[in-house]
Amino acid sequence: MATVTDEAALAATREVLPHWGLEAATVEVFSRSENVVLKVVSAAGETVAVRLHRPGYHSLPELKSEQIWTQFLDGSGIGVPHARRALTGEFYVPVQVADTGDVRQAGIVDWLPGVQAAHHLADASLPAAIERVSQLGTLTGKIDRLSAAWTPPAGFVRHHLDADGLMGAAPFWGPFWDVPELSVDERARVIDLRDVLHARLAAHGKRHGDYSVIHADLHAHNVLIDGEHVTVIDFDDAGFGWHGYEIAVALSAFPQREGRDAMDAAYLDAYRIENPLPEVAFGMVPTFRLVRMLASVGWVHERPEHGRNQIRPMLDAAFRLAEELGY
Repeated sequence: MATVTDEAALAATREVLPHWGLEAATVEVFSRSENVVLKVVSAAGETVAVRLHRPGYHSLPELKSEQIWTQFLDGSGIGVPHARRALTGEFYVPVQVADTGDVRQAGIVDWLPGVQAAHHLADASLPAAIERVSQLGTLTGKIDRLSAAWTPPAGFVRHHLDADGLMGAAPFWGPFWDVPELSVDERARVIDLRDVLHARLAAHGKRHGDYSVIHADLHAHNVLIDGEHVTVIDFDDAGFGWHGYEIAVALSAFPQREGRDAMDAAYLDAYRIENPLPEVAFGMVPTFRLVRMLASVGWVHERPEHGRNQIRPMLDAAFRLAEELGY
């Protein structure tokens, strides 16, 4: 997929703003991941985030379902971005991006103050870092517990990060065994790992109360801290999945530093208190860490604009962990 230039993203943003009754004073490209996110200060002094959604990643019904789930979380006391409806009453407006010709769904949320929780983990004292990861464990446990008890309404559509969605023949984030960084022998090893892990996930099943709608990318970079206020952002990957995968994502993003084992333990202790899953569910977390590593290879492979230099280190780490776990 061709990369959208800053100029085209700025032009598309200025085109959609009137659909929300907004006029821009300043517009700047803020970040690129699944979406291109732009920071807009309106002529009236409001600050909002415009998201130009990656074409082909989610359908419009899936995007609308994201809003249904975040509205549920908001009503349950979880801090989430507040989405604005366009003048038509809809959350999204299609816009064609000039340089690629792609039609992207554009949405607007209020700009959120705060600092990523990850900034508190690398350089903070160990007691401060443990306090922060405990807060994250409690937050994640609450989201998973609430979602497990929630019944999505009719028409709710999101992807499934189950055995097929994560380790199947056509996984959601792409064929991680097809990357050119793999030798012939390594590719055979990864395919074997995929098949073994698929069987392990299928055997675990969805009968332990640990499978529901999850954020699926709920690490410390996607949590904003503003004083006592905590907000979860970036719901692009949210879908149906295992709580153990949710935990593994968070643990995998903690920095390697003194006291790392204590941080992991503090996170898990806090999560258990908030969402006391059976031990068989927690026992799957190391396996889900390996699943996450492999899935991330597929994600980068299909999004080369984020830099292929990440792939080799991720593969090496996955091979080491697979050996440690006996896969």
